[in-house]
Amino acid sequence: MSKTFRIIVLVFFLLISFLVGVLNILRANVKSSDLVIIQDKVLDKKIGYTTSLKGRRSYHLEFKLENRPVKIAVSYDSKNKAYSDSTLYLVDIGKTYNFYLDKTFPTSNGLNCGIDKIEYNNVEVFSKSHKLELYGGIFFILLSLGLGFVSIKFGKWKNINTIKYDKT
Repeated sequence: MSKTFRIIVLVFFLLISFLVGVLNILRANVKSSDLVIIQDKVLDKKIGYTTSLKGRRSYHLEFKLENRPVKIAVSYDSKNKAYSDSTLYLVDIGKTYNFYLDKTFPTSNGLNCGIDKIEYNNVEVFSKSHKLELYGGIFFILLSLGLGFVSIKFGKWKNINTIKYDKT
């Protein structure tokens, strides 16, 4: 493998790691003014899951709303957390709620898992904790900076072919 190709690949992966960290920190520091507010009636709610490419399941509490074709959801790490969270029992079918969606979450397969906050009559029913996103963002930024430093300090592209000769 050539030296230039190794450097390009390294820079690419370090940049991706850094950008993932920045995105997580941006998601953790979202302001209420940056959220999309949807006021709509809940027609149905259920616990669902999506399967990753590796076969790992991610659970969510999804809501079908009256005036939106796309379902919106709250994400959970495990099935137990999804069923034990009070949001499942606090949001009632037939009532109108204010849902605050994070713009950085994409909609895929008719589902948007970007609910940040839910309100009913100006009373907060659900609020997402951003600690995991903040710590994950810090981790990825530090990882990219650390790997960048290590690769610059101990990288194979340094001139290792210089041989010191003894002048005897």
